[in-house]
Amino acid sequence: MTIRGTLVLAGVLALLCAYLLLTGPASEGPARDPARRLAPPLERASVVEIEEGGRIVRAERTGDQWSIDAVADLLTTLASIDVLTVIDPDPSSPDAFGFGDALRLRVLDGTDLLLSLEVGAANPARTGVYVRRVGQPAVLLVGALLRWELEKIRRVASATGTP
Repeated sequence: MTIRGTLVLAGVLALLCAYLLLTGPASEGPARDPARRLAPPLERASVVEIEEGGRIVRAERTGDQWSIDAVADLLTTLASIDVLTVIDPDPSSPDAFGFGDALRLRVLDGTDLLLSLEVGAANPARTGVYVRRVGQPAVLLVGALLRWELEKIRRVASATGTP
């Protein structure tokens, strides 16, 4: 390629870069639809309880520190999770989604309940998990990251003997 051809290509590249800079997105990304969020804002949370198989793991916040460090990650995850889809608005057999002996997650501010979820089985592809808001029959599908964060807390609690 000649020098003139190289300069023309460099000029075209510069024009394309300038175009992208001038016409790029105006914001960080699309606004999240509040109706699709799994959880309400949880900044006030001071207690997290996870009940599974009759065993309750309870974490409390003192200042900015949680008694189980992994709880901060769980709350960050809950704030970021959107409901992917409603699988069944009124299931005739909730046990088919793993709700027979479901894990229960409660997030509180003192005695005020902020969030209460039942976490069922993973979907067949294991890319998501079925959840229900306590008191509502609808089976929702959310990303599998929720199950991962709950598993981290369960492992820490098992290793440290947290009641």
